[in-house]
Amino acid sequence: MKSNKFSPIWLIIVFFSLTLNGYLIYQYFAAKPGTTPSAISKQQPDLYVCPMHPQVVSDRPADCPICGMKLVKKSSNAVSDPALDSLIGSVNLSPTQELLANISVEHPTTVRFEGGFTVTGTIREIEGGRWKASSRTMGRIDKLFISNSGEVVSEGDPLFDLYSPDLASAAQEYLYILAHPEDDTLGERAEAIRGKLLSLGLEFEHLNEIARLNQAFDVYTFHAPRSGIVMGKMVSEGEWVMPGMTVIDFLDLSSVYVEGALLERDVSLVKIGTELQVTSISGEAGKGTVTLVGPMADMMTRTIPFRAILPNPGGKWTPGAFVTVLVGNTDGSDVLSVPEDAVLISGRGAVVWTKVGEGRFVVRTVVPGTRQNGRIAILDGLTEADAVAVTGAYLIDSDAQIRKIGAASMPGMDMTKPGAMDAPPDNSMSGMDMSQPESINSKSHILNPKLSYTCPMHPEVVSSEPGRCPKCGMFLVEKETGK
Repeated sequence: MKSNKFSPIWLIIVFFSLTLNGYLIYQYFAAKPGTTPSAISKQQPDLYVCPMHPQVVSDRPADCPICGMKLVKKSSNAVSDPALDSLIGSVNLSPTQELLANISVEHPTTVRFEGGFTVTGTIREIEGGRWKASSRTMGRIDKLFISNSGEVVSEGDPLFDLYSPDLASAAQEYLYILAHPEDDTLGERAEAIRGKLLSLGLEFEHLNEIARLNQAFDVYTFHAPRSGIVMGKMVSEGEWVMPGMTVIDFLDLSSVYVEGALLERDVSLVKIGTELQVTSISGEAGKGTVTLVGPMADMMTRTIPFRAILPNPGGKWTPGAFVTVLVGNTDGSDVLSVPEDAVLISGRGAVVWTKVGEGRFVVRTVVPGTRQNGRIAILDGLTEADAVAVTGAYLIDSDAQIRKIGAASMPGMDMTKPGAMDAPPDNSMSGMDMSQPESINSKSHILNPKLSYTCPMHPEVVSSEPGRCPKCGMFLVEKETGK
């Protein structure tokens, strides 16, 4: 009778056979790259994303539930890091996306920055700088000592000779009073006549000359009471003028204004009495003193105007000319800086995008300083080891904002779950052959004769019912056709 038990020899043979087979299987998989058990476990399923809504991700081809566009296969070159994915303001780009967005990175460098900052200013004439030489009585201009506009006159220079019968009559009366000093009754009258002559435009030198020569004149020469530049002659020689009529128009440019605009963040650096350094395009330099800082900001440019007074010896500062104004202390310091294009200013403050891995960018909040030669000082938030996105930083920030908006519009939806996107969002046109564009217009049942639906990308596609565009797959939107 045979025994049902296995002998020890058979157990040993089976054990070695199993061991050998396991070893051979391992060697077979190890010889094929990417087919080892560890490699197989690391393989990830293909993911499909919407080109317009990157937050829409699926494990199979489908249509975007937001815009209806076909999902495209996501490149596997952009490695995902779960730790960084959890950060707010993290963006993952493939090498192709980086190339198309023209993204370049640069490390912050230490640059010598001046203590102040520069703004563009304009030279303006001072309010009240215009003055006129006029006649205070009726008379005739016998001679003009000014030939052309643009001439510079100094205080005391002769301007014109005026013949006036009224002045001659008042001068004769004044001369009679001076010739009878013994008559006490003429004392008060003498002061009245002197005041009359002055009110008619005569100068104290004219009165002294009348008393000294004991003679009344018919023609008197009038002189410039202050310096200025001739802006125009209002009359010609031989013309009669009426009281108050302008003879010559002048502009005083002994001092001028420098006007400019400050950004809101820089207003605290400029006060009334602050000294500014002004430089013209030709290299002329001067110093002005702030006399006015605007009380209100411009609603369009978000800037605040300022004004400084600038001495103008020799008339080297011309009204209307552009100048460069240096504001603040000129003592410089070494500061960490990046190109201005790398810093984005928004409602959340100043931010930059730093590259922390292959295709991975993370937002950083920074404290910006002054600007100089296309660079901006960074007072806090970065180190020299950080790689900052310079060109293309705006595109990265826009992509991050789109992702946030999309995530907020689809709360609680896990687009990576199998079958999450199998059902179309809208089945109102399931019975229509969308492969034929004419089928959209062939519906005889019209729900509302005043409404029609059209594709945002293809306006020629029109339907009487909501659905999808047969060309691009986007949802049709309502279009008013009449009332």
